Amino acid sequence: MTDSRFVYGTTPKWQQGQNQKLQGTEILTIPASSKSPTLYEFELPNSNSVFLFGPSTGFKVKGVFEYKGKTEADTAYIAIPDTHYNKVALQPNWFENLIKSIDVFNNNASVKCDDVPRYADHILNTYLYSTMDREVKDYLCPEAQHPARCVPTKKDWYSVTQNKEWHEYAKTVFGQVQFAFLYVPMFVFPFFQHAHFGANGGRLPNALPMSLIEKMRISISLKENTDCIFKKIGAAQADIDGNDKVYRFRIHSIDLVIEEARLQPSFERTLTKRTTPLHFSGVTRYGRVENITKNVLSHRTEIKSVEYPEGVFIFALNEKVIGGDYKFSDAGSVNNPVFMNTNLESVGITYNGLPLAIKTPNYGTVRDQITEIKHYIDHKEAPPFGIPQDLLRLKLADIEEAGEKSDFPHVYINLCPSLNETRWIAIGDDGRGINTPGNLEFQFKFRSGGATEGATYYIYLFYTDTNMTLDPRTKSFIPFYKRVRPAY
Repeated sequence: MTDSRFVYGTTPKWQQGQNQKLQGTEILTIPASSKSPTLYEFELPNSNSVFLFGPSTGFKVKGVFEYKGKTEADTAYIAIPDTHYNKVALQPNWFENLIKSIDVFNNNASVKCDDVPRYADHILNTYLYSTMDREVKDYLCPEAQHPARCVPTKKDWYSVTQNKEWHEYAKTVFGQVQFAFLYVPMFVFPFFQHAHFGANGGRLPNALPMSLIEKMRISISLKENTDCIFKKIGAAQADIDGNDKVYRFRIHSIDLVIEEARLQPSFERTLTKRTTPLHFSGVTRYGRVENITKNVLSHRTEIKSVEYPEGVFIFALNEKVIGGDYKFSDAGSVNNPVFMNTNLESVGITYNGLPLAIKTPNYGTVRDQITEIKHYIDHKEAPPFGIPQDLLRLKLADIEEAGEKSDFPHVYINLCPSLNETRWIAIGDDGRGINTPGNLEFQFKFRSGGATEGATYYIYLFYTDTNMTLDPRTKSFIPFYKRVRPAY
């Protein structure tokens, strides 16, 4: 073994600026090309620019929380005072819950890697923000007032005790005539690609040479009424009933802020005139909705012609979410779990008709002690959607009994026995079955009482390796995992 005391340094290599590929960056602020209270549209300059995505690129949102009385005489809104933290609460991850959709277009062609149900992502992201590794979260949403900081990270997070978690967040957004934050939409290409988002030595999103595509447009569609993110609270029901205020969030502006690369000239010519495909690394997700009759004890479903995923994430939400009708006021209590209890006893999986396991306990006996330990380790080493988790906060109790003791009950099954370059081979398959798309079948078995009443179930599949290909010859984007159909 080499003794480090006898390993000497080398001479600096930074004094070779003529060979340095990235020579500097500029920050551009692009205002909306058209806007209305519910729609903001942006166009990226169609030029030889090379844009960089990461912590310095996103949407700068400025706005204010306001309220007024509800009588006809009360017409003027004023900023919500900071003393109202014990009178009204904000929905976890409140800004994303005001968004209907974010759509990216290359000319008129949609650019997206995912195929997921509308509106569910906002609440799923609440889970990811809540459990996210702190370094990743600091890269993705660094400001104290960022909506992703308004997520429960412990039981009783919404306690109205002074200087507790909810009060500390409320101080950053209530009592302000205006506040601002930089919003990077998670899982929206090209803004978010790699799960680590550059943190902890992970990769930053790949650069985008604009000369290789047509004109890129981004559209943000918002809900008309913002009262859906508020819930009146108080020490007693009489305090809640006596609160006659009408609350809203008023957007002052949304601008696109983007980092532009200044490249070494010969490297810039090589990159911007490239003719071979560019493969972008990142996360791809496919989401499936299951409407399961309440109280049934078993349910079978099949996802056909799908590439074998790295993992499966199963959870349940209020049945109003799927139609965009859910309001925070529908929650019985602000401290209720964000996800609904799945009440699952076990999950069986077959691929092309062949089972992944036949002995018990196995990956799908989700309430078995040994399986719970495996799922706990999987959350650490191969986490859902590849998003690193906060290992200081993650506890086995969050996984036990399908997460029923946590704010986010769910079942997560990792299908990679040896990191994401492998897959769980079905019994009877020689290994070649995973090389082409196949049929993934799920068999749910529920505990006594059956499927949860008033809940819609969601099955998400994901991949974390490659998510998009840019073909310079046709100036088009092609999702690497092509199972993408029109949004719900």
